[in-house]
Amino acid sequence: MGIINPKYITSLVLIESLESFHDGLDYNECLEKTDFHNLDSDMRKTIMFLFSQSIRYDNVHHIIIKKFLTQSPQKKYRPYLQALFCAGITELLLSRTPHNITLSKYTDIVKNDKKVKHLSGMVRAILGQISTHQNDLMPLYDDVTFIFDPVFLKKVKTQYPESYHDILRGFLVKSRLGATILRADYPVPTDALINNDRHIILPDGLNPKNMTAVHDGDIIIQSFASSLPVMGLLSVFGTITGKRLYDLCSAPGGKAIQSASYGACVTAVDISHERMKRMFDNIKTTDVTIDTHIMSVFDFNPADKGDIIILDAPCSATGTIRKNPDLISHYTQKDIKSLCALQEKLLNHAVTLLKTDGVLVYATCSIDKSEGEAQIKTFLYHHPDFESFIPEFFLQKYPEFCDIDNKILRILPHHRADFGGMDGFFIAYLRRMDKKT
Repeated sequence: MGIINPKYITSLVLIESLESFHDGLDYNECLEKTDFHNLDSDMRKTIMFLFSQSIRYDNVHHIIIKKFLTQSPQKKYRPYLQALFCAGITELLLSRTPHNITLSKYTDIVKNDKKVKHLSGMVRAILGQISTHQNDLMPLYDDVTFIFDPVFLKKVKTQYPESYHDILRGFLVKSRLGATILRADYPVPTDALINNDRHIILPDGLNPKNMTAVHDGDIIIQSFASSLPVMGLLSVFGTITGKRLYDLCSAPGGKAIQSASYGACVTAVDISHERMKRMFDNIKTTDVTIDTHIMSVFDFNPADKGDIIILDAPCSATGTIRKNPDLISHYTQKDIKSLCALQEKLLNHAVTLLKTDGVLVYATCSIDKSEGEAQIKTFLYHHPDFESFIPEFFLQKYPEFCDIDNKILRILPHHRADFGGMDGFFIAYLRRMDKKT
């Protein structure tokens, strides 16, 4: 990266993170490769904002670069310049930093890097033109056809023709921090938004790492959408105390911890050592009892059948674009096809673990119907001893989530806009019927 001037550290980390992003790394991996975690909290907050904005509007920034960079630089400089221009555009057009400071800063960054110092004049000139044409460029940030991948746009429009624009606008609303209440005596902050008596939206600006309630195990950080599968189970059974519950693909364990805190006998299974480390930390903090197994779900064959199976299956995670904006640029249809095959295989294995009259909860944080509605349609065709149903909890409290005809739940990012919107999510409750009836 060249010489690091302390005055420019946030911009230098931003450039380095964007280089990693353009190489295909995901959001967290990009930051891990930099000095991000060694910086003070104010710097980290600034970088998080700038990096999120940079990758959310990455497609727009490439349009702007192409518009003003009329002559392509040498191949060896392209990755660095691409990241630098994306960072500079973000600071010029999407932050409050005065333009003259941004222009001087990015010019100095290039001047102090021996490998590219000869390009400093060109960088200054292009960023200067972008600054001058700000009013002409800002409408690009309001046009979803420039922001999102064309294949993704086509799929959303095909699958959700009536709510297409609402969904895309919902994806551009900043995700807010949610928390599931594990202990009834937790004093809810007066400025929190209350979804129900078990879930809240926390006030803006809170850092979970500094929250006493998190360290004491009173709450667990969890989006409202992710908390709903277990809340629905409480409606189905009245209580899940003593129920044998197998949580498959469980880590980092939000649903397992929820279920255990409500009295279920939980066994959590996940193949990822890294994700299970996070789960162990969460279990220790919340002081619940969970039987954990680091192994492939397909190798999990307990002697006793479960009353409840939760399968929050690996998916494209397109419903989480609000908090994972890297998915906008990294979306690939190829991944979804392979994920659908895995989901079907996982569902078929889950069936072997469930007792008669048991309930299988299938969930994904994807808005792609091939990972939700289509998956369940295929499942029910091959498993006629199962029926899909909607728990009364949703019919009474959240009818906007209910697809009555198909007896499934479809949550979209523009739902509950007054509460900051939602993660996109799919939930199906599947009951195994007694073959004799």
